Amino acid sequence: MTRIAIVCLGLVVLFSCACGGGRTLQSIAVSPASADGASSPNGQVQFTASGSYSSAPVTATPPNLQWTVDYLPWQAQPEIITINTPTISATGVAQCPAAGANASAETHKILAIAANIDNAAIATDGSNAVVGSAQMTCP
Repeated sequence: MTRIAIVCLGLVVLFSCACGGGRTLQSIAVSPASADGASSPNGQVQFTASGSYSSAPVTATPPNLQWTVDYLPWQAQPEIITINTPTISATGVAQCPAAGANASAETHKILAIAANIDNAAIATDGSNAVVGSAQMTCP
């Protein structure tokens, strides 16, 4: 009877270590924290994201990182988008649009999004998402 209990306990420990205990993404820092497209070459700014994790390595670029401007993918966007809204590439390069004659400077949120568990997809409602942000001003 003791052998069976020891074997069962060993199996429980083995499976709990193998199935859980993965590191989780706790926060995302975006750099630079603030940028001005007017003072950047061609109105472009390279943003980078660094994730803070619960276990080693504790700082790393999150896999499956997504970039967006002003709104999270699961949020409704307004029907009216301002003229000076920048675009952002999958690699974090934000681009201000060409300034119009009557354009005034606008500040926008640059958002980096990743799932809280490495290599997981972000839920459609954002329930497992970790978001970091920065600001970009476009003329």
